[in-house]
Amino acid sequence: MNLLVKKLWLPVIVLLATVTLISCEDPGRIGLIINSDNGLLKTGYREIVLPSTVVQFEPGTTTGSSSLRAGQFNDPDFGLVDYKYYTQLNPSLVVDPSENATFEKFTLSIGFDNITGPTPENSQLTSIIINQLNEPIDSTATYIRTDELTVKQQLGVWQFAPLYIDTLRTDSTYIVDLDSDVGLDLFLKLKEGNEIFDSRARFNEYFNGISFEAGAEARHVFDIDNTRTRFTIHYTETNSEGNPIEREYTLSPSGYNFHHISADYSTTPLSGIVPNNKEFDPADGSRYMQSGTMVATRIDLSPFLDLSDTINYMVINKAVILLEDVSSASDYYRPPNDIITYFTDDTGEWPIIDYYGRVDSTRIGEFFVTLQDQSLNVAPGFYSLTQQTDYNADSTNYAINISSFLQNLYAGNYSSVAQPFVEEHGLVYLFTESSVLYPGRSVSHTAVTGFKVHKDNIKLRIYYSYPRNQQSE
Repeated sequence: MNLLVKKLWLPVIVLLATVTLISCEDPGRIGLIINSDNGLLKTGYREIVLPSTVVQFEPGTTTGSSSLRAGQFNDPDFGLVDYKYYTQLNPSLVVDPSENATFEKFTLSIGFDNITGPTPENSQLTSIIINQLNEPIDSTATYIRTDELTVKQQLGVWQFAPLYIDTLRTDSTYIVDLDSDVGLDLFLKLKEGNEIFDSRARFNEYFNGISFEAGAEARHVFDIDNTRTRFTIHYTETNSEGNPIEREYTLSPSGYNFHHISADYSTTPLSGIVPNNKEFDPADGSRYMQSGTMVATRIDLSPFLDLSDTINYMVINKAVILLEDVSSASDYYRPPNDIITYFTDDTGEWPIIDYYGRVDSTRIGEFFVTLQDQSLNVAPGFYSLTQQTDYNADSTNYAINISSFLQNLYAGNYSSVAQPFVEEHGLVYLFTESSVLYPGRSVSHTAVTGFKVHKDNIKLRIYYSYPRNQQSE
């Protein structure tokens, strides 16, 4: 165990090392005296409710995500959550149709992956609209979740009645008929060997791209498997014997893409929150997290600093942030598999330092970057490495081990003039299962699930040892 001690002389360090095993075995919840013959050392245990608030970050990039999500659902805690997906199409290898080839139809095959929203009722329709864009997706731009593009025309509607939730399988594939005039136009250009099929850039310069968005009956957000989703031009050719042969030409939604994600909080406990990283205290006393809408919980570790001020020489054996009795924000999805922890300062702003030493503010430091500066494509201020913490479904909690962080903090390792770590202010940001380091991952800024936990259930549990003549109150 790595024990870091503040302001201790060598004999005390040796003594503490000697009794470390005893201290670890006994949590010391009632302050038992260790080594009662000389009474030099006691152990302490505290469980402290940590002050916390909810924040919504400025829109983060959703460019290049490997996920494909579209639709909307109405949630009592997160409001009307709406997802739109914009993508270029990627042409496949061209095999020129013969001169006798004739167009048949234009379809979209959708590989269903997952669904978020209330359990469908029997015969309840749900729909996703597929549009052709009126403007191109700029492959040199960085799109964020508030961005939208205009559409040229509707190509088709994916509409069905799930009947029961168990009829939706992750291996299900749905076929949607698309606009025949658009399909015929593409087929004729394919047949004539038009250069738009020579590359993705040329095709999307002509076609612009596709959007997936919620239809009037949409009550769910659908996760679609990109690898099993294809736009297909169907045509027939006649062979030398005069028999018709069915042929296909496919386009995949694997080009440049981004998500638009919005939430209307007006009828929810989050009503009044604004995306400027400022503190917000929901009236229901709960704390919320949801990655797609960039809602996170901010925790204040100042109670630990208050505790350390009362003890001059303290050995931190173990420290854990607990989120207890975590509940889904809705009945139709479980809390995220994990949350990720970032440490930053107390100003509500991110330090702006990157790995190459570029300084965009008066702050000086290392390992600190900004979530707002998307060009860096890395995380906000964090302590060395992020900490990913799994959800315990049995006890419905997350337990975030911050022993090393507090040991270093208490030892004064973040107080160097040359390297003033801003974590010494003691603030922590918690994200749901998302990667602000890699927004392009399938679990990214576009994730749907979220959760809530009551503010009284966010606690610091700390085990420590200290000389008997020091205060622990």
